[in-house]
Amino acid sequence: MSKREDRKVRNAEVYDYLFERANEKKERANYSKSEKLTLDTAKSVVFLDEFEKIITKTFKGKLPTGKTPSKSKGKVQRVVNLLLSDVHYGSNTDAREVKIAYGPVEEARRTARVCIEVANYKRQYRNETSLNLFLAGDMIDGCLHDEKAGAPVAEQCAAAMSILVQAVAYLAKEFPNGVNIHCATGNHGRRKERHHDRAVQQKFDSLETIIYTGIKLAFRDVKNVTVNIPYTPYIDCKVFNKRMFISHGDSVFKIGYPSSNINVKSIKDQVNAINAAEGRKNQEYDVFAFGHVHVGSMVHLPGGATLITNGALLNPDAFAESIGIFNSTAGQYLWESVQDHAVGDSRFIQVSEKDDKDRSLDAIIKPYTGL
Repeated sequence: MSKREDRKVRNAEVYDYLFERANEKKERANYSKSEKLTLDTAKSVVFLDEFEKIITKTFKGKLPTGKTPSKSKGKVQRVVNLLLSDVHYGSNTDAREVKIAYGPVEEARRTARVCIEVANYKRQYRNETSLNLFLAGDMIDGCLHDEKAGAPVAEQCAAAMSILVQAVAYLAKEFPNGVNIHCATGNHGRRKERHHDRAVQQKFDSLETIIYTGIKLAFRDVKNVTVNIPYTPYIDCKVFNKRMFISHGDSVFKIGYPSSNINVKSIKDQVNAINAAEGRKNQEYDVFAFGHVHVGSMVHLPGGATLITNGALLNPDAFAESIGIFNSTAGQYLWESVQDHAVGDSRFIQVSEKDDKDRSLDAIIKPYTGL
């Protein structure tokens, strides 16, 4: 290694150290009643040939070029994992009713902040790092608790596609070794006319699957982006020699109640039951990661598995306040995987009202302004 290259590496290490210390210090320091979706409408939406035309028209001139980023690539020895869930795009909460508003500007800027934090994570190892992006449900707010709440569902879906396509395009340039997107449906993204309560069969038959398909179509010609949309209600992901189980957390694997409790004993029993079944035929899971509870946490369970729960991108909405939840720490979980270690260094990326006011974030993700 030349002196110049050595100096670059040392400068990068110093930058990364200062960045992590600064981050640690920071962590301390409308719409009238919508008509019920009909079966005919649902069927017409999922005709993918027509849907592809809509996506192409929506993002005309803005689709990724299909060219792999020119940054140097190397053998993947590290994987950065981002759990992106409970973003609730289209919530449109009103500051006159709740403590902190969450509309088109706030949702876009908070997502952009998360993307920047991911892009700046250990840059000195970028040529040997790929990214797993887990879209783990509740990408939209839906109309679960009140059919008048939030934006019209069609616009919620459009906003989600607009924000996520911009986010992936940004991250694809930052991780030339690959952005591997894995998708799961949440309870807010389900089709209520079919799954009135919990989705116990064909959970993939959801509004969120339509959103994920739009993302897959948008990046179909981008070589370093892959999109996996499983039929199962969970994501089964292999990273090096380890295995991860990711789902939303409202079904299949029950974590607890949003912003209320996380039942560790129950979780341990569920982990043991799943691994007992998997161990007989394949390989046990080392990581279990979920959204839904709106609380960021990492628990090292008896037996060696690691449990990760995600925060939400928004602060308590009107429904949360109606059941006595008035405060939360908004953010998303990131962790690094290397050979033999499914969970290495980790970080809970916090977002706040400070990000809501940062206009510079619009250069990363522009807020959704309408069809």
